[in-house]
Order: sequence, then C-alpha cells, then structure tokens
Amino acid sequence: MKKESLVKRLAISLSYVAVTAILLVIFWAGSLTGNSGLEGVFNAYKMIFPLIISIAFAVGIGFDHSGAAALAGAVG
Repeated sequence: MKKESLVKRLAISLSYVAVTAILLVIFWAGSLTGNSGLEGVFNAYKMIFPLIISIAFAVGIGFDHSGAAALAGAVG
C-alpha cells in the first residue's frame, strides 16, 4: 500500500468525523433552546456518537468504501 493512498484514506475518514462533530454541535445548540424533543435528539446522538466514529474510520480506510467495511466497523 502506498503512503499517499493511506493518507488519502485517513483524510476521507477524518472528513466523516468532522461532519459528525458538526452535527453534534448543531444538536447541542438545539438542545439549549429548552425544546425537549431536541434534547432527546441530542442525547440519542451523543449515545451513538462513538459508533458513528468507528463506522466512519472503517469506511474511510476500507479499500472500496463499501458497506462491508461499515459493518466491520460497527461490529469491531
């Protein structure tokens, strides 16, 4: 495996992580409004955040960015 290829795959996975972090901040800001529905969404998203991160890294590093990599990240 070439070094450039590995760096590109890590960059892809970090972009997925950045998007999930931005969504977490958006849901956190929405929960500060006092709306109980948005607080519930934030709490649920906060609970599955590590799972989303592991799936993002598995898909980003995977050879063809397939669903099998996502499943492996979720199980691992």
